[in-house]
Amino acid sequence: MNNNISVLIADDNEDLAKELSSYIGAKPNMTVTAIATDGEEAYTLISQTRPDIIILDLVMPKLDGIGVLKRMQTLTFDKKPKIIVYSVSSIAIKMAASVSPLIDYCLLKPQSNERVYEVIQDLTSVPMVSAIPLSHNITAQKAEETDLETIVTDFIHELGVPAPTKWADLWDERLSGEILMQDSIRSAFMTGLKKNGYSLNSTNPDEINKAKQDLIDQKPLVQAYVVDQVRDKMIGGEAAVGIIYSGEMLYIQGEDGTDNLEYVIPEEGTDLFIDCWVIPKNAKNKENAEKWINFLCRPDIAKKNFEYITYPTPNKGAFELLDEDMQNNKAVFPDIDSLKDSEVYQYLGDDTDAIYNELWKEVKAN
Repeated sequence: MNNNISVLIADDNEDLAKELSSYIGAKPNMTVTAIATDGEEAYTLISQTRPDIIILDLVMPKLDGIGVLKRMQTLTFDKKPKIIVYSVSSIAIKMAASVSPLIDYCLLKPQSNERVYEVIQDLTSVPMVSAIPLSHNITAQKAEETDLETIVTDFIHELGVPAPTKWADLWDERLSGEILMQDSIRSAFMTGLKKNGYSLNSTNPDEINKAKQDLIDQKPLVQAYVVDQVRDKMIGGEAAVGIIYSGEMLYIQGEDGTDNLEYVIPEEGTDLFIDCWVIPKNAKNKENAEKWINFLCRPDIAKKNFEYITYPTPNKGAFELLDEDMQNNKAVFPDIDSLKDSEVYQYLGDDTDAIYNELWKEVKAN
């Protein structure tokens, strides 16, 4: 084994990183030169310290592990560092392995400190081997040669699951640990209600209780209940399926390496939202308010607003200013037929709201 091996650890779980650092640092000829807790910091420290070994978490804030690997391809090393990537998601690992030629070893979390150290010993004494044999799972290719749409589709097939088309598909046991649900009462109950053919505005106690029980039954399959985090988790490849708002999907499609994630409106329909500007009847500056709304309705301004918030615009003039690819993006501007069974949420009254709230507590408690 080479003497004085320098190690950099990049993991947004600071406690885990420190524990691993203490373990490795206590070993002969091992020096942990830096710990990074986000991707931007990791890349900066890699550039500055040029470590022999990089232990890289794939899901980190600011810049994910795949982003770090892509930036590293622009660096020049006297000796290429050995790179160990790890993640809780096999999908994230497979995606990283498929788009980066720099990776030497892949590990699924959680792993013991002893196991990580064994990998370091292997990499510094014998030719590289892979914890996930690439010949079995995917074909290793250079990033520019990789068809990410094929890769993402293959991930679903490797799980043995057809691409989801119905809400009921989120109860498929083959997706265990790969599902992100919305941590929101009405949004969560919407999935259970629509799965059973009920209205998302149901006030029927039997229907609501049926949805509650289905959500409880589904819990062992769910990786996490999230809201805004679903966007970053899907970008990082932490899960195979996530419930997400359409405007967030446009952001995801624009991120490097994720522009081919599939967006599906379930056959049973989904929930719809409409955001509106209103002028209170007692407004003191009604004329200025009307001018403001007229300004926002100008096609050029509506287009800029759409580009900023990434949610679909109903302004026909703004739509005509968009390029053809955007106009045909079904995640943003779906066909009307695909929304035929979708509904707008209604206020159900205090009594019914209280029922949903209590049943949601039961879901979360089980």
